[in-house]
Amino acid sequence: MYCLKDLGVNVEVAIGNNPATLKTAEYAPYGYSIDCAPAGLQFRAAPGAVVHIHLEVARPSPRPEDLIVEPYWTVGTKDHLVGISIQEDLHLRALANALAVAGVIAILIATLLFARRPRTRRIRER
Repeated sequence: MYCLKDLGVNVEVAIGNNPATLKTAEYAPYGYSIDCAPAGLQFRAAPGAVVHIHLEVARPSPRPEDLIVEPYWTVGTKDHLVGISIQEDLHLRALANALAVAGVIAILIATLLFARRPRTRRIRER
């Protein structure tokens, strides 16, 4: 396994013409191992911003390496997004709302039926 800290790579990032501040990623990217800390570097860029990434290698690697740039999601973000996607795809929210309305209507009808029911009294025989 090749770890970022062992590769001898210097990374510089610029957003437009301004240098970006790089921080060590606290968590491994979703789907990657945390066996090599740090698992990556993080920076913030606005949507649509032009990002320039410059890599400087101090020593050649024994094999070709890939650079992967992906959104940095903190713990739980990916699961939250998947949950939202499932709700939208299955229309569960609309179904839950329809069932809630149907339940309230059924309760109101039952209440009206029992409230208007004629009350009978038993007369005791003496």
